Amino acid sequence: MRTTALLITMAVLVGCGGKSAADRAQDSTRVADSTARVNAPPPAPPALTDGQIVGIVQLVNQAEINNGKQASSRATSVAVKSYARMMVTDHEQMHKDTDKLADNLKISEDDSPAKQKYSKAADVELDSLKSFKGAAYDKAYIDAAVSDHQEVLNALDKELIPGAVNPSLKAALQTARGKVAAHLQKAQEIQKGMLPK
Repeated sequence: MRTTALLITMAVLVGCGGKSAADRAQDSTRVADSTARVNAPPPAPPALTDGQIVGIVQLVNQAEINNGKQASSRATSVAVKSYARMMVTDHEQMHKDTDKLADNLKISEDDSPAKQKYSKAADVELDSLKSFKGAAYDKAYIDAAVSDHQEVLNALDKELIPGAVNPSLKAALQTARGKVAAHLQKAQEIQKGMLPK
């Protein structure tokens, strides 16, 4: 009887590749773990520091100032010129306010890959706008303003506000979000007015 039980156990082990249930379970876990690693999404980029957030905010302010100054002199539409002047005035004030806040909080303006990306895009956009004249310039500038402000709102909502550690910086970003949303709405109104009737 004992020999029969031993033969059955050996047959089961051989039939299962000589592995016990615990070994087979461990193998299954290893396969599942390696499959999960292969199918896992890429790691998220590292969170931005408060200094990097300030750097991005100041870059965006400066880009809007530069575009607004260019549009103030090149635009032909009264509405577009007025909007451009508003961008210069509002973003110069936002720039000063951010500088003052960063100084008070002792947050230095730091570089980041995100800031470098925005910087390159801002330079390309400013150069690209120079190639337009007249009504085509007005349309290109307003289209860029709509796109840029929407992108900034997305960055504020998804990265900058949630990523800010300092409560005063977070509050300032929430205030800035309201201004950016108002700028977007005004640009969209001007854009709609440019559509053929």
